Amino acid sequence: MLKPRLALAMIVKNEAAHLARCLDRIRPWVDHMLVLDTGSSDDTIAIAEHAGAEVRHFAWCDDFAAARNAALDAVADYDWVLVLDADETIVAGGEILRRFIADLEPCLGRIAIRSTFRQENGEIQTSVSRISRLLPRGVRYRGRIHEQIAATLPHIDTGVVVEHSGYLDTDKSGRNIPLLQAELVGSPQDAALHYLLGREWQAIRRHDEARQHFTESYRLCLGRYTWASDLVVRFLQTLKACDAFDEAVAVASAEQERQQHNADFFFVLADTLLDLFIRQPPENPAEVAMVEQCWQRCLELGDSHAEVEGRGSYLAAYNLGAFAEVWNDVPKARHWYGMAATQGYAPASERLAGLKEVE
Repeated sequence: MLKPRLALAMIVKNEAAHLARCLDRIRPWVDHMLVLDTGSSDDTIAIAEHAGAEVRHFAWCDDFAAARNAALDAVADYDWVLVLDADETIVAGGEILRRFIADLEPCLGRIAIRSTFRQENGEIQTSVSRISRLLPRGVRYRGRIHEQIAATLPHIDTGVVVEHSGYLDTDKSGRNIPLLQAELVGSPQDAALHYLLGREWQAIRRHDEARQHFTESYRLCLGRYTWASDLVVRFLQTLKACDAFDEAVAVASAEQERQQHNADFFFVLADTLLDLFIRQPPENPAEVAMVEQCWQRCLELGDSHAEVEGRGSYLAAYNLGAFAEVWNDVPKARHWYGMAATQGYAPASERLAGLKEVE
């Protein structure tokens, strides 16, 4: 029996800064590399050809699904296709790809994508998303922006890990927002479009616009989608940014049972409650303990239940240390800072050193 053949398919435009690294890392694990260029004016095409990729051209039409499908059409003779972007680099599991497709029935293979992004305070954090990118022949995409796979096949984790640098110091909202708004005109009751628009507005700190779309998405989605938990977390963040604490508390109360295993939810809830109590000190001081309990729940769940790395480990421990330090509980602060420091979180080590100087 012939072994199934695997192709890489990617769409690019002006990706000279990233493309060589992406192609060099994936080359050993695929039979063919297809780069579909949508109008580059830099060295993207030359870099792709030098790396051994086949280059084809596509006239950009403000439709990511159309471009993705054109790339899939270009490798239609291959049994399986791995879809990557130029700013994504495989860092683990390349050797798994062959074994994964060897005797497998058609399915959608998920890869773990580690995305780095910058917080408002300048700190770099990492989120992990599992997205189906290893596709059997015949699968198609739909959606002008944030395109989705149009298939009902089972989703199976591959064990492949990819690093994505595209969110770091890069603003794609100017491109994405008009495309999403155009989609929404034809589908005003689409919960996913409102969610995606909310994310784009949130990314550029336009919190009022983000709140509008998250509110509508939350009303429409009713927890039915895989992204519903992320919507709740982002909704809480946005309500906090808008000082809409009553609404945030109402949403959190309604969601607490559904989000029992979501460390991101409890982490953001703790931040929200802390800001609320700073502005409106509770009549019962015991209510402040809820903040501490939320971060402790994050630690109970661990990072396997968190999309943002550290919310189930060192970030929660660090916040517990800071919380204890505010209340002048130095032994407890030292304990939590120590936990975060042993996991390599530099700010915790700095706080530990500060506590020693005070002694």
